[in-house]
Amino acid sequence: MDRLNPNLWHPYARYGVAVAVVEQSAFNDDLSDLSILEKLAKYAIRAGLDGYLLQTFDNLIPQSEIKYSYVSQEDVPEAFKKDGVMLSPHVLTSSDKYGGGWKGCFNKVQKDLIKSLEKSPEKEKPQELFQSFAPLVTKINKEGNEGSSNPKVTYLEAVFTAITTLTKLKPCLNARIPSKSTDQKQVWANHGIIPDLPLWEELNTSSTPLIDFVLVFKNISETYQGDILKAKVKAPKKYPQPLIFRGNFPNANRLSNGSLGVVSLVAAIGRWAREIQYFRGISSVNWADRVLHFIQKNPLYIVSNEGSFQESFNHHLIDLTLKEDLTVIGLSFYRVRLLFGNDDEKKKQAFLMMAERFLRLYTPESFKMFLSFRAEYPAELSKLLNHYFMTTKQNRIDLEIVKSARAYGEALNLAAYIAANEDFKTKLKDASSEIKTLPEDELRKYKSKSISESKDRVLTQLESTIGSSKSSTALFYQLGSITGRLVKKDIPSISGRFMEAVLTGEIDVEDAKNMIMAFMRLSTYTEQLTDNN
Repeated sequence: MDRLNPNLWHPYARYGVAVAVVEQSAFNDDLSDLSILEKLAKYAIRAGLDGYLLQTFDNLIPQSEIKYSYVSQEDVPEAFKKDGVMLSPHVLTSSDKYGGGWKGCFNKVQKDLIKSLEKSPEKEKPQELFQSFAPLVTKINKEGNEGSSNPKVTYLEAVFTAITTLTKLKPCLNARIPSKSTDQKQVWANHGIIPDLPLWEELNTSSTPLIDFVLVFKNISETYQGDILKAKVKAPKKYPQPLIFRGNFPNANRLSNGSLGVVSLVAAIGRWAREIQYFRGISSVNWADRVLHFIQKNPLYIVSNEGSFQESFNHHLIDLTLKEDLTVIGLSFYRVRLLFGNDDEKKKQAFLMMAERFLRLYTPESFKMFLSFRAEYPAELSKLLNHYFMTTKQNRIDLEIVKSARAYGEALNLAAYIAANEDFKTKLKDASSEIKTLPEDELRKYKSKSISESKDRVLTQLESTIGSSKSSTALFYQLGSITGRLVKKDIPSISGRFMEAVLTGEIDVEDAKNMIMAFMRLSTYTEQLTDNN
C-alpha cells in the first residue's frame, strides 16, 4: 500500500483534502493511504466543477428582481457562450472571461487533471501548477527567484489544490483589491479565506482541526439562506451580481483596502454557535470555541488571483464573539458618524480599516489609531469599549469603574448635545423668515445639520482639552468648567468612582484620557440594528 502524508502539503492543498473528507463523510478513512486519497479526489474535483458558473434566464427589466442558479459541470462549456453568465464568487481564478481566465481554469481542470486522474498517473511524476487553478503560484526560475517556470508538486497535491480553488466550502467574497496586473488602481476579484491548519494533530490524531473548521463552515453556509442568489436590475443591459458576491457567510466584510472578513468570519462562527445550540451531538459553543482557538493560533491566508496575504487575530476576539454579538458590533462601525461631515468614501474606508485592525489586535497602538478619527459612535459600541477596558492586559479595569467612566463620558456627550440644541434655538430666533417657513421635512434636516455642526465643535473642544491636560486634577477641573458653563449642571455622582480612581493613581491619567474620549463619543441615542440596515 502506497503511503504519503498530506499534512506536509501546502495549507492550500491541505484544505482541498479536508473538503473532500467532509463532502464524502470520510471521517474514519486513512488519509495516508494513496488509493483513498485518489478516490476522494475523483469525487471532490467533479463536485467542484458543478457550480463553476452562475446563470440567469430572466429578462433585464429595470427595477425588477432576477434570480441566478448554478450551472452544472456538463452545461458549463455551452454556458460560456451565453449572456447572463458569470463566474461564481467562490471560484478563485481570473475574472477575465476569455483566455487564461474562466475557460483557462475550467479546461485545465477538466482536460488535464480529471482525465489524468482517471488514468491513474505515475505517482511520483511532478505536476506543474498553473495560476489558473492555483492562485498562490508565482513563476520561479532555477535560482528560486521569480522567473519563467511554474513550480511543480506531486500529482495529488495539484489535484487537491484545484479542489480548494473550486469548492463552495470555504469562506469567500468578491471584493476590491489593489491591482498588480492592470493599469487600474483597484480591481474586483474573488477571495477565499484559507486557515493554515493540520488535517490531524501529530501528537493527537483524533484531533482534526482543518476538518472541524470545514464542518463548521459547511453548516454556517447551509443555514445562510434567503435571497443570496437574487439581484435587482438597475441598468437595462447590465447583469447585476447576486447578493452572494458580498459573501457566502452572514455579514461578510469587504473593505476596499483588502482587509477581507476575518473579523466577520469570527463573528459568524460566534453567532452560529449561539443560534443552533448543538452540532453533531455536542454544544455548538464548544465547537466554536475549539475551531476559533485553532484558527487564532495560526495564520489565515486571504487568497485571490490578483494577490494573496496573511491575517491573524488575537485571543480576545474569541471571548468577545462568544459573549457578545460581534456581528452587531461590526455593523455598528458602518454607522459611526465622523465629525464635521467627513463621511466621504475614502475617509470612511480609512476609519473602517482602523476599526477592523483594532478589533483584530486589541493593542494600545491599534486603539490609539482607532481614536485618531474624531467621531461619534452608536450606543451599541459600548459593549466593545467595556470589554476592551476590562479584559486587556494593560487595563483589566474593574466593572464598577468602567460603568462610572461610561457615565462620565455620557454626561459630556449629553452636555455637547444640550449646548448644540440651545445654540440652534438661538439661531432659529434670528433666522430669516425663509428658514422659519421651511416645510417640516426640510426644517428637520436643517435642524439636524445645524445641531450636528454645533455639537461637533463642542466635542472637538472637549477632546482638545482632554489631550492637553497635564494632570488628573487639571483634566477634571477643565472638563467640569466647560460642561458647567455649557449646561449649568454638575457631572453626575455615579461618575465619582471613576474620578476617584484617576485622582488616587489607581488608573493612569493617560488611560483615563482614552476612557473619557472613547465613552464621550458614544451617542445616547439607541437604534434597533438588523443584519440588513
